Amino acid sequence: MRARLLKRKTLPGRPTGVVPVWGGGWWMAYGGGPGEAVVLDADLEERHRFPLPLRHDSGDADDFAVGRGGCLLAVSRDDGIEVAGSGPLSGIQWRRQHGYWSDYPSGRGACAFSPDGSVLWVVVRPEEADGEGPDGPFDGDECHAYDATTGELLARASLGVDLSYARLHPHPGGRQVGLVVGQEHDWVSGYWVGATGRRLVMEPLGQSSHDDHQSLEAVAPDGNHCLTRSLSTLRSHAHPSNMLLAERLMSDIFPEGHPGLYTFVHRDASSVLATFDDGVTPPRSWLLDMPSLELADSVVYPEPLPMHTVASAGDGMWITVHDDVVSQWSTA
Repeated sequence: MRARLLKRKTLPGRPTGVVPVWGGGWWMAYGGGPGEAVVLDADLEERHRFPLPLRHDSGDADDFAVGRGGCLLAVSRDDGIEVAGSGPLSGIQWRRQHGYWSDYPSGRGACAFSPDGSVLWVVVRPEEADGEGPDGPFDGDECHAYDATTGELLARASLGVDLSYARLHPHPGGRQVGLVVGQEHDWVSGYWVGATGRRLVMEPLGQSSHDDHQSLEAVAPDGNHCLTRSLSTLRSHAHPSNMLLAERLMSDIFPEGHPGLYTFVHRDASSVLATFDDGVTPPRSWLLDMPSLELADSVVYPEPLPMHTVASAGDGMWITVHDDVVSQWSTA
């Protein structure tokens, strides 16, 4: 199967990342100049500018999220969360400081808006991280839910560990967020997180135990199933029942390569794009049928294609990013 190039654009700055928009489309952000960030839409056109710089100075950039139709930009930094508005909401809307990840960017939080933009999910390091807190000893990093407009803390939950990184995958249904947490290089686990009153309830991914180290890789755009990965195994699960639908060793699916060098995004509700990138050979992609995990086809690009980001909003297209070049693709 051949990949067809739909459009390509060279940006004036390196993108920080891509935020899929359920139902089709995505937002991309980059530093537009001193003290500001620029957000592009799925047509690679500038939509909003924010008085909020994005950092690229070392290692990973700040994590960011876009909500309210592109009018709110949240940035998760090593010492706090900031939310800025554009248009009628122009300016800094609110800030919340938290404890400092001193080994940033090895240690970092994450943020994501709910699909309707009303809630901002954030992984934070509490102020008590350096010692005794008001409720006793520090009990690890936390997941918080904030009112996206006012910054009011709606609910919180302790993760019980000091993280080295986190990822958030909002569920299209809007009531939960998928949380992936990592500790150093040998411990990764995932949860579905939802609010019950002022408490966040965390449910381990799938039907396996916490010790199985399952990481959430992709959520179907219709919300009916998701893809998880352990060290060597892919699994698909129904949502919200968490019933195991399929399980396969990655070595039985893909021809070669270390399992950790594959990334996965939903091309649409019934297929996942799996991309292998070892930083040496040109990246290669395959399509997997979902939720069966059967290998459907290989994807052939018309040119050698370096990339550091692959993303899709589940609308049948995907984008690749390398340095400041953004390319949008579909299958021919």
